[in-house]
Amino acid sequence: MGSVSSIRFICIYLLFSNVYCFSTQRITPSSIASPTTCRAPSRSGSSLEMSLTADHPKSSPASDDMKNEKESAKLSAFRQQLERTLRRSSENDSKQKQKRRQTQTQSESPVMKVESLQEYKTIVAEERNKITVVRFYATWCKACRAIKPKFYQLARMHPEISFVEVPVTEQNADLHQGLGIPTLPFGHIYHPDAGLVEEMKIGKANFGTFAKTMSWYADGFCELNGVGDCSNPLTEKKSDVTKIGLV
Repeated sequence: MGSVSSIRFICIYLLFSNVYCFSTQRITPSSIASPTTCRAPSRSGSSLEMSLTADHPKSSPASDDMKNEKESAKLSAFRQQLERTLRRSSENDSKQKQKRRQTQTQSESPVMKVESLQEYKTIVAEERNKITVVRFYATWCKACRAIKPKFYQLARMHPEISFVEVPVTEQNADLHQGLGIPTLPFGHIYHPDAGLVEEMKIGKANFGTFAKTMSWYADGFCELNGVGDCSNPLTEKKSDVTKIGLV
């Protein structure tokens, strides 16, 4: 009886061992032929690791270098595009600033431009508050262009005086002829009480004399060689007229 029980125990053990092998390993002829060689599957050979390896194969050093080169090329192209964009933006900003400066300079110009007879009457002939200095010129005249900076500088130095420039054009040629302008550049000085008081050439050689003459009217006195200073007779006449009550 003891030997029979031992045999039964051995058979039951072998049966359960085969069932365990079938449940944990694929059935192959070798496993059926030798059931005692059944082993538990290792973790390194699991299906999960195999699937991960198949989906994400290990990259070689050569492929890594190619990826790095591509990324470097993309980064270099992006930097070049950014530099071009910044350069164009800077150029546009500088152009806009230059335009604003030109517009501001034109709007703040100390010299008014008159191009018609009606404007000349309104701005020059009918002025009763300021001394008016006029420059007659032509755009094609080299001498006119040479004294333009000095004329504008004189205007900035005397904001209390009205400075006007009249260019020669086809539309206002009769204006220059009517005023008897003999040559260019030519200058007029108008006093609010007496009208036209001075007219002279204002070329490069004569501009100093013109500026000095204008300052005499602005200051209200003039220098006479061998005599000294004398007051402006126009101012005295105005004060006398005021005293007797005619104004």
